[in-house]
Amino acid sequence: MLDGHGDDIYRYNDLVKMNFSSNIYQHADLTALKEFMKGHFDLIANYPEPQPRSLERLIALKEGISPEAVLVTNGATEAIYMIAAHFKNSASAVQSHHLL
Repeated sequence: MLDGHGDDIYRYNDLVKMNFSSNIYQHADLTALKEFMKGHFDLIANYPEPQPRSLERLIALKEGISPEAVLVTNGATEAIYMIAAHFKNSASAVQSHHLL
């Protein structure tokens, strides 16, 4: 990845009230998630595997597809960078149709 994930709100502490550089809802009540996590810290004892192969296999099994058809990323930005890198020697065009 070239430079981060596209959201630099961490640079501004509490100065930003609405963040339009990300589609993450910032006012969600995370109380239940935090309580759940408190009770499961024993599961967070090691770094995860470097590549998410186990998760890809589980998703593939659940969906009835090949694990090679599943790609787990750290989010949309990483996926976009990976797609761009894969097609770096290709050409593409975007055509816009205006309906009146």
